[in-house]
Amino acid sequence: MRGLMALAVGAPTARQVLVLVAGQFGDVPLYSFQTGLTHGTVNTAARWVVAHSRIPTARYAEDPTMTHLDALWARPGDNALTDSVVPFLRQLDER
Repeated sequence: MRGLMALAVGAPTARQVLVLVAGQFGDVPLYSFQTGLTHGTVNTAARWVVAHSRIPTARYAEDPTMTHLDALWARPGDNALTDSVVPFLRQLDER
């Protein structure tokens, strides 16, 4: 955890955070969601991490029309994040 905190202080890139997390928890599936803010870099970094780790499966979701905060504040029926993360989490429960 100390490494993650130190990394966060230095404003890490998405890839740096994903590499750190993948190194710590390489045996669990990865969920990646990107909004229009990142222009595709979040899912690109997530795919790279999965390809270079022990992560068994991944779910890549996106909504390029969402702003960064829309993922937190949009109503559940209009929120691509909640629409895609709930099935992912249910799948984890089945493991």
